[in-house]
Amino acid sequence: MQRKIFIGIDLDEHVKKMLVKSVSKWHNLPIKWHKEESLHIALLPIGWVNEDDVFKISDALEMVANDVNTFTINFDKILTVSKNNSDNIKEAQLVRLEGDASEELKILFEKIEEELGLPVVQKKHFKPLVTLGRMRAKKWKELEEYPDINIDFPVMMDVFHITLFESVQIDGKWQVEPVRMFELK
Repeated sequence: MQRKIFIGIDLDEHVKKMLVKSVSKWHNLPIKWHKEESLHIALLPIGWVNEDDVFKISDALEMVANDVNTFTINFDKILTVSKNNSDNIKEAQLVRLEGDASEELKILFEKIEEELGLPVVQKKHFKPLVTLGRMRAKKWKELEEYPDINIDFPVMMDVFHITLFESVQIDGKWQVEPVRMFELK
């Protein structure tokens, strides 16, 4: 059996509740909001793997967690992220939470790549990003005016774990479920 997995950081429950409350004023927009329990910082997508590989990845993450100290992430804003379409018109794609670049997060990412035997991509910086919602493209284009979501969201969050997540389909809908958490030292 294959499983679709990725590595990330689960958000603190308090931060999740604050996020859901902060974006509630935009629930009338054509945005598919992520469920509170699914909010996370994505670090590394793995994709479809066999069950045996899930155990190998878990062992590697255990090694990483034993080598990395807990640290703090600073988030600063919630905003829409857009791209230009073929007519060079900006189209919003995502609503996400962004934070300050984090050297600890960069090191964690590089250690995960190294322990999994992946080519280590040297990054100048690594910002924590949390996708809060995705625009429903067809309905979004029907809006007369695109709202500009850009609000300050200053919050600090201590990182005590990394998590192996699985994307699963339940009743025809994709959901994010934690497979295993790995406590940092």
